[in-house]
Amino acid sequence: MSTIILLIFSFLTSNLQEKTTFDASKFTLDGISCFQTTEAEIKKTYGDVVLTETDYECGFFSVDQPGSPYFQMIYPNINWIGNSKEGYQIDEIKFDPEGKIQLKYEDFVFSGLNTQEELESFMGEKSNSIQIHQRDDEVLRSLFNYFDKSDDALMLILKGGKLIEFHYWSPC
Repeated sequence: MSTIILLIFSFLTSNLQEKTTFDASKFTLDGISCFQTTEAEIKKTYGDVVLTETDYECGFFSVDQPGSPYFQMIYPNINWIGNSKEGYQIDEIKFDPEGKIQLKYEDFVFSGLNTQEELESFMGEKSNSIQIHQRDDEVLRSLFNYFDKSDDALMLILKGGKLIEFHYWSPC
């Protein structure tokens, strides 16, 4: 009887553990908040650029969302998405192999210098909900993790054991 009680207790306590993941507000790029910034702040940092209207059929930035229309600010290696009403956030980063482009999360720096092992270790420390995708012969292709208390997520793309891209993801 005590074995059954222990199993039930173990099951209940494991389901009550708090899910830990990434807080989007702690990501910065070149001193700018990655998930709540203005068009003016982006242009001040990266220069003037033409706004490109999005035409997404689904997701948080789709044409049928209440806040639309949404726009992209496309710079070499960095894309922002949003509008003047809701603000802008990072959509995609293509990291350079020299590590000049640096996405920061608290004290950790994501760059093209990061190895697969570093990323797995860091993300494993910060989150208990990381998803590893497309692993072939120990070559990792992507790491996926939802943001804290949200349905959207971040995806890190690796090639040759090094970080090459960051992508924002939202469900369709």
